[in-house]
Amino acid sequence: MGKEVLRAVLEDWGGRELDDGICFPAGEKISAETNVLILPLAEIKSRPQDYESLLAIEQVRDVVESLEYFLGRHATIDERLRAVLYYAENDAFIDPDVFKK
Repeated sequence: MGKEVLRAVLEDWGGRELDDGICFPAGEKISAETNVLILPLAEIKSRPQDYESLLAIEQVRDVVESLEYFLGRHATIDERLRAVLYYAENDAFIDPDVFKK
């Protein structure tokens, strides 16, 4: 728990509580280098006012594992980030064909 770079969560969610939430600075464009807060689910509602809730670690894991399954390969950090942000905005998995070349 505490502050982390989003890239670290996108690369490896192991060792974290799956129901912990990820919060990002409000009004900031999210990138893999964004400093995020990792908070227990019970503390998400009382997060600092200048932070917004993104997703739970478990949702990030599910999005990334689904993406990699359909791609048939390891997703890059940029692909993982794009898929996670799409899920957060649309409550749906991204079409993996957008990553196929």
